[in-house]
Amino acid sequence: MSALVLSLLALTTQGATFSQGDFEYKDGDLAFEGYYAAPLKAGTKPTAAVIVIQDWNGIDNYEKTRCRMLAEELGVVAFAIDIYGKGVRPTNPQASGAESRKYYADPSLLARRMSVGLEQLAKLPVKVDASHVGAIGYCFGGKAVLEMARFGMPVKSVVCFHGNLGTNAPAQKGKVSAQVMVLNGDADPVVPVKERESFKEEMKTAGVPLVFIDYPEAKHAFTVFGGGNYQEKADKESWIEMSKFLKKTLSL
Repeated sequence: MSALVLSLLALTTQGATFSQGDFEYKDGDLAFEGYYAAPLKAGTKPTAAVIVIQDWNGIDNYEKTRCRMLAEELGVVAFAIDIYGKGVRPTNPQASGAESRKYYADPSLLARRMSVGLEQLAKLPVKVDASHVGAIGYCFGGKAVLEMARFGMPVKSVVCFHGNLGTNAPAQKGKVSAQVMVLNGDADPVVPVKERESFKEEMKTAGVPLVFIDYPEAKHAFTVFGGGNYQEKADKESWIEMSKFLKKTLSL
């Protein structure tokens, strides 16, 4: 098999509304391990999907929690694709920075990993409606979903949470099919005002529908539970805005 479900854990507790599991796949000889959560209805009919792209330390419980939230609250198949490869899960900022820089430096490699991840939607043990796919990402993943849109990948919408906005390959008019949302911390030094304004101009020039929200006093990684910059108000408000955006763009 080209794809292997390592664990399919249909919830058995009373009131369970979704199934979940790790999902192993390959790109040539390279192994990857993603994770999905799906509403129970996805077992009987094609369901809209949302790709989740990891923070700079790879897939961990944070991305898995967000997948479960998407499945429960929006009724979509949520699939966290593995950019780094199976077992590549940096454990400190230095290692995370070194790993993420590989993809900042080589956009073609990032594009390849995202394309392979998208291909897995058709191989999951649930039915996905390929015509209604969105993507969200956090920090490194926020930058990645913006590149997904710029590359013209087959997604209807992307949502960037506190991600870098710059690129070496600006969006081109007529190439981007996705609608774009950016949820940014107004006090984030990683994304200075000049970069924000340049990004807005890039989207405008390319004719890309854009929703851009700055959250007052929110810093980088303001949605990361337990993190030093976590801001509950901005986290909850940004999740609501994302939900409304995905409901509209994916016709949920």
